[in-house]
Amino acid sequence: MTLPPSPFTSANEQMTAHHLCKLYPKLGALKTGAQTARMDLVFVKGDTVYAVAEVKKRKFGMMKQEQYGSTMIEWSKYESGVSASVALGVPFVVIVELTDATMLWKVTDSTGETIIPVERTNRSAQVSEVNKGKVLKDCALLNNAHGKVISEKSTE
Repeated sequence: MTLPPSPFTSANEQMTAHHLCKLYPKLGALKTGAQTARMDLVFVKGDTVYAVAEVKKRKFGMMKQEQYGSTMIEWSKYESGVSASVALGVPFVVIVELTDATMLWKVTDSTGETIIPVERTNRSAQVSEVNKGKVLKDCALLNNAHGKVISEKSTE
């Protein structure tokens, strides 16, 4: 199924959607509404919603990801993912684009039940690329042991 162009709010989400649809040709990806939407992508298979996703892009590779031991998303995004999972009856996944790989954490099953340990913590995080200041954020940590590498990229 070929989907019409979607109004992606960032090149990151568009790149991730196209990358995953190449890996899984039976899937299509739809961008959620406004830039303020709490989920980044909705994956569809035919005319059925397949999963909801939060997408992150990191400026480091697997070696650094392994040193961190987990990936971090805002707690409110975790809660929104669980809510969307319950409402739509599909899994919530977190996809992280690293410089040399793509990782995926399946956070909930299709009933919205969290199926991996999620640690809630407060962490210092960069405000934005433009404003390099730091802010304390309420975060969800997803341990690397529960994520899987779904593709590797050539670093040549």
